[in-house]
Amino acid sequence: MPADTMSCQYFAFISYSRRDSRVAAWLQKRLEWFRFPVKLVPVERRPPHERYVRPIYRDKTNLEVTDEHYWKNIRWALEESRYLIVLCSPHAAGSEPVDMEVRHFLETHGGDTSLLAPVIVSGNVMSAGADGALCPALRALGGTLTDRNLPTMVADAAGTEQAAWEDGFVSLIAYLLRLERTAVGDHIQRETRRQAAVLRRWLVAVGVLAVCAVGAGVVALKQRSMALANEQKALVLLSETLVSSAGSSLLQGLAGRARSQLDACPEGLRFAEWRRVAGQVPRTELRLEHAWWCQRVAGDAGCENVITESRDDGVLLWTKKNRYKEAALLSAEAGPGFAADAACARVLTLAKPAAVVLHEVATRRVLRRIALDLPEETRLMSLVLSADGRLLAWATEDEVHVAAADGADAAVVSRRPGFKVRELSFGGARGRWLMVRGGEASELVMVEEESAALKLKSKPLAGRAWLAAGADRVVVAAAQGAEGKFFVQDGPGADGGRSLEVAGAYGVSALSPKGDFAAFSLGPGKLALLNVDKGQVLVQNTISTTRTNDAMAFSQAGDLFGYDKGGGRVEVVKLPGGERLGTIWTHETVINAVAFSPDGRRLLTGGDDGLALMWPVEAVRNDEAIALPKDACDMQTGSLDLSQDGARAVLCDDEHGTVTVCDVMSGRCTTVPCAGVKAVQAGNGTGGFWAACDGAKAGVFRFGAEGRTPVRVIDGSGFLCLSADEGTASCVSRGGHPAFFDATSGAMIREYAEIEGAPPHGAVMSPDGEHLVVNLDYADIRVLRRSQHSVLKLALPSTVRNPGMAFSMAVSQDSTMLAAGFAFGELWIFRLSDGAVLHKLKASDFHVSGVCFADEDRRLISLGSAGNLNFWDTRTGRGVLSEIATEANEDPWVCYLRADKSRRLLVTLDGTDLRVIRLR
Repeated sequence: MPADTMSCQYFAFISYSRRDSRVAAWLQKRLEWFRFPVKLVPVERRPPHERYVRPIYRDKTNLEVTDEHYWKNIRWALEESRYLIVLCSPHAAGSEPVDMEVRHFLETHGGDTSLLAPVIVSGNVMSAGADGALCPALRALGGTLTDRNLPTMVADAAGTEQAAWEDGFVSLIAYLLRLERTAVGDHIQRETRRQAAVLRRWLVAVGVLAVCAVGAGVVALKQRSMALANEQKALVLLSETLVSSAGSSLLQGLAGRARSQLDACPEGLRFAEWRRVAGQVPRTELRLEHAWWCQRVAGDAGCENVITESRDDGVLLWTKKNRYKEAALLSAEAGPGFAADAACARVLTLAKPAAVVLHEVATRRVLRRIALDLPEETRLMSLVLSADGRLLAWATEDEVHVAAADGADAAVVSRRPGFKVRELSFGGARGRWLMVRGGEASELVMVEEESAALKLKSKPLAGRAWLAAGADRVVVAAAQGAEGKFFVQDGPGADGGRSLEVAGAYGVSALSPKGDFAAFSLGPGKLALLNVDKGQVLVQNTISTTRTNDAMAFSQAGDLFGYDKGGGRVEVVKLPGGERLGTIWTHETVINAVAFSPDGRRLLTGGDDGLALMWPVEAVRNDEAIALPKDACDMQTGSLDLSQDGARAVLCDDEHGTVTVCDVMSGRCTTVPCAGVKAVQAGNGTGGFWAACDGAKAGVFRFGAEGRTPVRVIDGSGFLCLSADEGTASCVSRGGHPAFFDATSGAMIREYAEIEGAPPHGAVMSPDGEHLVVNLDYADIRVLRRSQHSVLKLALPSTVRNPGMAFSMAVSQDSTMLAAGFAFGELWIFRLSDGAVLHKLKASDFHVSGVCFADEDRRLISLGSAGNLNFWDTRTGRGVLSEIATEANEDPWVCYLRADKSRRLLVTLDGTDLRVIRLR
């Protein structure tokens, strides 16, 4: 880098089109508040500021107001900038100022194209047409520029705009500071943790003040409670005194007043509701607390001994003997970092000032201690122990050492010049292979024990590689530039191997013991779980957009895979089929570690909240159920339903004329031909379902188990409704008129000819089959009766005037109440008999897209279009609990809600997901 660029006033100049102002503003703020890793950046590459990547010039925020032509100030700023960041898009390609800025920068910087940092915001890099992203000055550079891997901020089909911007920023900052992308990612993760620690300290200080305030509040509350109790006692005494003279009516009135006062306690109601709902979350078998975040966790057979690592506490041993009450340092010299064998019977730790120590967990004996002769500021990159606990290895960037537990002399692995170590791992069928992985190459080392010495045989691998823990299988990444391509070698000594392509994969995050399954990293916070032999994707998930996720593990039997699903949750997948056993809500913050006990019966997790938790794997089951095939549903009212027992979901596909029946817990789906299908209903869960069809074969059909033996029940089509006992059915749009039918014979019971037109927003029947509620155009709701000809029109809120607005309805289980959700978050509860309004509630910031009754009609659950669930007391209208039903995207839209008889399973739909979940 020329010396004159090092003395520039600005670190970078952002050139952009006015139509890209939003991304330019975001990028300037992100750069100037990015705290770069000072020790990793050479002095000549550092920005002018000692800690942050600043100053960054952008005309909107830095252009001075003077009496000179603004272009003079722009040229001066370009000359005083070390780098030129160009936001490339079709708008920028046609912008004359952007082209002039690029040309002037190159003229004043000796034509050095390495100081140009184009960032693709939209458009095609190679095109010179209307969709071209490069301005003429950049296109003129030809292959000098287009042959580079340019940072991109373009979101793919499965990602969000924010994720794409963050990915582009990481690539850009890595180029400007000349760092590896992985180093930038690791630094961002460390910085996030540091900021969380600072925030935690502030929260502790605020918490102390809050405790004082709460203490004062508790005293006041106790005094209020005592006053209330005294008043109630006085009422009782008064009633006893007056009962003989005033009769029983006065006593009843006083007792009613006392009950009213006792019922008026929203805090207690909320606590009771929370305790009831939270009781559905499986209880932890073990809860260990650290001063700071828990970074790693492991347990032996039965988890009688648990090893954890905390940032400040070091490596700790928790034992069942003292009921895990008091943790002890594994040894007085155990420092941060540890590695355990397969049974967690032996643990290898770092020690201070510089040593590796092998411990026997049960006896807490030191089996071997090896002093390290390390230069100052040299750190260990990795520390590993073989599955049988007999071999140990450690590495710096430049050296790899291997030693035996019985005292055999340490041996040094010979490697090629320039090879920088990133990670070590033991594996192979005999557990005697050592994988040494570097940045772009790897070394496979066979370790043989001969008398009192170790014999090492090395084999270089052209690419980053990962070794299975219990099999001779190696997965090798293809050469640099071939992103997403890997080779699977059955036998570490084999050459070539079977090719495997995983779109967008950077590398392997975890490999099963037999090497038959692998979790691939698709970038920060994204993973894909694959069946390596079949090339089949079992799980693909986005956990986070701001950090690299590595909290995942396979069980030793290779039949379970657990990973951080984001939001403090861990999902467990059963292999080989990829069946989701469920999700556990574990930590309130970031999850750092996931591990299985040796027998696979327990799941261990550690998080930034300072907790290490142990869960029974059996308790994971049924906590969160399967995702459903979204393409099998046209997303309209009546197109999907859940059986009352919550066991089956039924979805109709109007376009292809099929119905899909899904077993909720196993995920198995059966597709049934059903020409002209318009609506489905699961019924009471006996195995069949109902379907309404139109066209030449119009009618309502009753299908048997797995779709067999369809029987026409009603000659008609439209919105389908059933009573709870399936004795009464309704076909709302038969001949344009709603009607009641006998579901056994198909005979019409009552028809409402005066109501014409198919309801655009659907219909719902009361469980007893007496009332049919239809939602007509312009949110005109009518309540019809089966036993007598009666049409009741409900008085609706003034905000409901558009027929296209989101709308939802549900009838209580006792057939007495109707809940209706409207636009702008309005939720009303009506009395079904006369249409009287019982409660007017505010349930969402936007649409109320789903409602259902629960807990013997004492609760109403509402679903907002942004994914927010609210629980309401139907007697008082008070809100008692709020939860989030889905992982909200940047523009979420959740528009469907169904529940089983116990109201514990919900079918929800947003922009990317249709699934069955269990309320926690």
